[in-house]
Amino acid sequence: MFKGTPVTRKTHKDQTSRREFLRRAALGAVAASPLAGVLLSAAGAEAQDKPGSEPSTKPGKKPSQALTCTDETGLTDAEKAVRASLKYVDKADDPAKACKLCQLYKAAADDKSCGGCVIMKGPIHPDGSCASWVKKAT
Repeated sequence: MFKGTPVTRKTHKDQTSRREFLRRAALGAVAASPLAGVLLSAAGAEAQDKPGSEPSTKPGKKPSQALTCTDETGLTDAEKAVRASLKYVDKADDPAKACKLCQLYKAAADDKSCGGCVIMKGPIHPDGSCASWVKKAT
């Protein structure tokens, strides 16, 4: 027989699921650059404050038209991939699973602006939805 350390196989519960991996990767990206979102928001706000500029849909700004939160300007390819893998949309198919009712949603200062999310970068619509929705704790 063979001598030495026996080979063991990982069981299903030892393996990380794809969803858990993406969640951890997104949280790691958020933790690695805590000021990136603030800096990008500040830079975008300065550009939007110029006369003749388009209405802003960035957090903290009131748009003059219907709210859209799909702008991925300033996001890395990895951050865009996380948004795509989580299937983020501006309008939830199920209103009971809207972002504003999710534990991971970070609300904007007013309800006329895009908010944010704990696990993905970029603007998030209060009535949006993604695959990682978690019921808000009461």
